Amino acid sequence: MFNSSTKKVKVKAENTAKVVFEKGLCNLLRFEPQVIEGIVESPHFADPNSAFPFFYIYTDIVSPQIVGNVQVPLLRIVTVRGNDGEIINVHYDRPHYLPVIRNSFQAIEIGVRLNSGELVPFERGKYIIMSVPYVCCPKQFEEHYTHQTGSGLPYYRGIKFQKGYGLGGMFRHFFRTALPFLVKGAKVVGKEALITGSRIAQDVLAGENFKASSKQRAKEAAGKALARKAINKAQTMIDSLECVKSELELFHLPGTQTAIQGGHWTQFFLLSNVTDGGPVEFHISGTGDDFIDFSQTQLYVKARIVKQDGTALKTDSKIGHVNLFLHSLFSQVDVSLNDRLVSSSNNTYPYRAYIKTLLNHGYDSKTAQLTTEMFYKDNEVSGDGLEKRSEFFILSSVVDTIGGLHFDLFNQERLLLNMVDIKINLIRSKPEFCLIGEAGCKVVLDHVSLFIRKVRVSPGVTLGHAKALEKTTAKYPITRVSCKAYSIPQGSMSIVQDNAYVGQLPKRLVIGCVDNDAFHGSLSKNPFNFKHFNLNFIGLYVDGQSVPYNPLEPNFDQDNYIRAYQSLFLGTEKSGQDRGIFISRKEYPKVYTLYAFDLSPDLCDAEHLNLIKHGNLRLEMNFSNLLSDHSKMVCFFLLL
Repeated sequence: MFNSSTKKVKVKAENTAKVVFEKGLCNLLRFEPQVIEGIVESPHFADPNSAFPFFYIYTDIVSPQIVGNVQVPLLRIVTVRGNDGEIINVHYDRPHYLPVIRNSFQAIEIGVRLNSGELVPFERGKYIIMSVPYVCCPKQFEEHYTHQTGSGLPYYRGIKFQKGYGLGGMFRHFFRTALPFLVKGAKVVGKEALITGSRIAQDVLAGENFKASSKQRAKEAAGKALARKAINKAQTMIDSLECVKSELELFHLPGTQTAIQGGHWTQFFLLSNVTDGGPVEFHISGTGDDFIDFSQTQLYVKARIVKQDGTALKTDSKIGHVNLFLHSLFSQVDVSLNDRLVSSSNNTYPYRAYIKTLLNHGYDSKTAQLTTEMFYKDNEVSGDGLEKRSEFFILSSVVDTIGGLHFDLFNQERLLLNMVDIKINLIRSKPEFCLIGEAGCKVVLDHVSLFIRKVRVSPGVTLGHAKALEKTTAKYPITRVSCKAYSIPQGSMSIVQDNAYVGQLPKRLVIGCVDNDAFHGSLSKNPFNFKHFNLNFIGLYVDGQSVPYNPLEPNFDQDNYIRAYQSLFLGTEKSGQDRGIFISRKEYPKVYTLYAFDLSPDLCDAEHLNLIKHGNLRLEMNFSNLLSDHSKMVCFFLLL
């Protein structure tokens, strides 16, 4: 007997009789035992449709298609499988492509019905349908990344455009941005000629003569005419090619990016509360499918300056902080990936951050964007920059700052793979270093957090990476930065620093001198006041040869220091360009006396790599007067 109000079935077996259900009928009437004695009511709703073999999914965004003798917006027919109570998860890697009837939509309506047209009655469960937007074929991503792992010519066979000189050697005068050699050749000489041309190119890369290789490969080719085409194609690629102007590309559309599906910033907080002078520690778990974009990392700090006993500053308190306060707060930054330290540990992080900021940004950035990191230019030893910064901290006001961390891995654009745990440890600077003014004050950090951008990539990209990682490791080309300090004794008139950098030679070097007590922390001195100390000679030598030009011989007493000042532009690839550093000629000898040297072979700071070179790097400096105090020479090395 069926109760329409409860939707349950009651069975009555009189006397000693028993009712035995087949398994299918038992599921249909929702009885748990198959043998019924006495009067028993089903514990669940009776489901007359529980044994249906298929159900049909409809949606309101696809064009109707013919099913039987009607047109309906059918998306897919799904086969029902699994046992009662089991959770079924079905993923279709070969989707059906159907035309849509609307160009845009905010929501997608989904209907699940039986072959009778009735809605599927999921009385004791639920169904979830996920509609995934179009993603490029995973096979294309797999081939793209696999081709980058080696075993072939040094070009990406899956990419339409190639940047750089191409194959090298005899091909080094190729176009800088053009269709790859073999792809272009394939359109002209066909598949067989393409193979022959490829073999010629491989021979040349291996060091063989072009003519000899051409003759040998011509014999191997199927047919003299075809072989001649391949050889001619390889030869003509050396010369100038025909091209068209981009203004005439009227039928070409830009490519559509499908590899990255989206991203978001996640805020990470400290592992423990910050104590006075204690380190700041973050842990970013690598679990999940998201990649990490280090280049978008932002450190967010709220700080205030108070008395040593924690009381607020008074109106007449004479205290401020040094430039670039966000980074001057920390003397050292350590980064670990999967518990492996990948940063060099020393206490020169403020100088690394300051020199990089000083020489890589111009007026617009320093007067606007960099103020978020509390950068205000010092015109003199303690000029109006200090006054502007101090205004924020009057009466111990809370000041918030935000900016990116200065670390090698954070200064490149490639995404970090998932499943990599990250630990960041920031060690605090002494108050004597980051503050200028009266004694008895300290910095209190009210809030510190880290914004990390996580990126969701296409499943095809993930699969392609997985295939490539089976053959090789992920590559992260970085510009390693090393910042070192050398002592210059009091009373010196010269210094010779042999083996200024041991191992790989740097591609750039920036040198500056500060007072020794300012370097270690002094409330009366600016640690970023780079002085000239009446230097009259500075030379850099590699294996005894002066590089990159003859030594600089300034005379600061007579204001003759133009070559030293120009080195800031030559050494940072800004010479002859409309790119400034917002340091005037008159300001240079007062606070910004730095000397820059570009040791790269092509004077180019592009994405390409140069050959790694080793040698003995020697630095010589002479002064016109005896040094009255100890000083520190800060060297900022940039390596490949």
